[in-house]
Amino acid sequence: MKLVLLALSILAGLAVRALGLPAAFLTGPLLVAATFAITNRPVIRFPLFLYRLAQSVIGVMLSFSITARSMQTITANWVPVIALVLTMLVLTTISGIVLQRLANLQPGTALLGTLPGGAGEMIAMSDSLGADVRLVTVMQYGRLLAILVTISLVGHFAGASAGGGHPAAAVQPVAPLHYLISTMIALIGAALGTRFRIPAGTIIIPAVLAGLAGIIGVPAAPWPPAILAAAYVILGLQIGSQFDAAVVEQLKRLGFFVVLSNFFLLGVSALLAIGLMPWLKIDLLSSYLAATPGGLDSVAAMATDLRADAALILAVHSLRLISVLIVGPLLVQIVARRLVTDG
Repeated sequence: MKLVLLALSILAGLAVRALGLPAAFLTGPLLVAATFAITNRPVIRFPLFLYRLAQSVIGVMLSFSITARSMQTITANWVPVIALVLTMLVLTTISGIVLQRLANLQPGTALLGTLPGGAGEMIAMSDSLGADVRLVTVMQYGRLLAILVTISLVGHFAGASAGGGHPAAAVQPVAPLHYLISTMIALIGAALGTRFRIPAGTIIIPAVLAGLAGIIGVPAAPWPPAILAAAYVILGLQIGSQFDAAVVEQLKRLGFFVVLSNFFLLGVSALLAIGLMPWLKIDLLSSYLAATPGGLDSVAAMATDLRADAALILAVHSLRLISVLIVGPLLVQIVARRLVTDG
């Protein structure tokens, strides 16, 4: 039965990818594993180190989303970019606190379900911080689906046309040493994340180490698609296996509050986008993509496909991702202590 689950998970990942949705091999296996768990069928549970290693592989890959061009764009537009990042962090924190109050959620779960760090990153971080991974998953992916719909609408009214896919990138030869560096960094991140209770360490440490390796002139190599897909499959199967009938009932109770939170965040994003257009001197679609609380990978892909200002959008989301990965664990602890004290 477990082999059937694995086969169905891979097929589901391929199906989600065919629909053009991001993180297909995380979403597809997660949905299949959750269905198996809810219906009391056997699920796959991986050893802790292998699960941490999958997180670490994703952490290494994150470092390649933060480019020198992104940093130059941030430098040229640092005032509006930092203002946008801080505003979204404050508003999503407020949204998380309100959601925690209204829906009686654990503070960490509410905050990580609303923070704009990207679904995959927030899900991975929630496991490290002891939040309810299942609820964070539903909240983040519910918002991601809403973002996909709103971006399509904004693109339509802004007169944008999809590129029909991504242009083929030139294949660059990669030295075996660079793959070895990526592997060593992933193993170190997994080992430290397993041995020590470093908040989101298996995401943050590999991303930082891979970035430093590039600075000193011995860069890590991006993972082959099969390796990255395998990491997402492991993460999706492990998270999906944690669902059960009780969680489904809880999600029914929280559905209204989650939808309300998403409407608030997307509405604020639209207002920020309109306000930033003249400041950043970009079009409405590019401004909305920069302001939207979606994940870096999915938004960057949308920007490329819709021919938006991808460089600035990537810069904003890179800075916000770094901010959330660094500040997120501390923010969860501070808010949790404050709410307990107030209670």
